[in-house]
Amino acid sequence: MDTITDHGIVALCVKTKLKVLSISWCSSITDAAFDAMAQFASFEGLALRSLSTVSGTAVARCAPALEHARQLSLAKCDGVDDAALAVLARHCRVLQELDVSWLDITDESLAELGEHCASLRILGAEGCKLVTCGGLLSLVRGCTALVHVNLAWCDRIDDGDLQTLARIMPRTEFLDYYGVVVTREA
Repeated sequence: MDTITDHGIVALCVKTKLKVLSISWCSSITDAAFDAMAQFASFEGLALRSLSTVSGTAVARCAPALEHARQLSLAKCDGVDDAALAVLARHCRVLQELDVSWLDITDESLAELGEHCASLRILGAEGCKLVTCGGLLSLVRGCTALVHVNLAWCDRIDDGDLQTLARIMPRTEFLDYYGVVVTREA
């Protein structure tokens, strides 16, 4: 989508009281739009999937606008890293659904989510190739409301790790490398 621009996002944020915004795949959006979001918006849901033209710093700057957010999609936002996700986690304390699929985040991000986002119920982490079982253990210690975690294509998570997680959180559905639901061993 090339028709939505920074100018349009600024106008929307200044002139409306948007609660939900999806600008996924909008290749014309740059860091400039996030200053307006931070200053004028208060989102309950924000979808930024595949915004490859935006930096993690810009996304982190709009964290105050996400204090009431329940849904956030950052999948394939190449600029979002551990530092940006840490800032977001500290502001998004009522977050229930988060998609960080295909980001280069580490266990550090999962620990931040576990510490600050206790309401998290659904986590999409598909293709997060740097996360390990240690990070997931930090996550589940703090996010006891989790019901679904997608770990497909996560290279450093093996079946043994997933079975351990399934034993710790028996009501949580964990998807393995191939997207198959992991069940705890009897």
